[in-house]
Amino acid sequence: MAIKKCTGCGIEKSLSKFYNQKKGRFGVTSKCKDCTKILYEEPKREERAKRFKIYYLENKEKFKLQSIAWRRDNKDMKNIGRNPCRFNGCG
Repeated sequence: MAIKKCTGCGIEKSLSKFYNQKKGRFGVTSKCKDCTKILYEEPKREERAKRFKIYYLENKEKFKLQSIAWRRDNKDMKNIGRNPCRFNGCG
């Protein structure tokens, strides 16, 4: 099994720990999957949360009306978080 050193964390890992990339050395990326996730997903998650907060504040009334309508239409689902077995018969 071939081993490659990650340019992100500096740890030597097997090629299965890297994403495939045709142009990359050994046919994989230079950073391991863990480093790639940290690099790309964290900033996106924070940015997405900021954008949603702004959107929510601009459309607060819309969210309130949707919530009221959902609760009206789904009265049987009101306490699903407190007792999920009530709905799926797990207990």
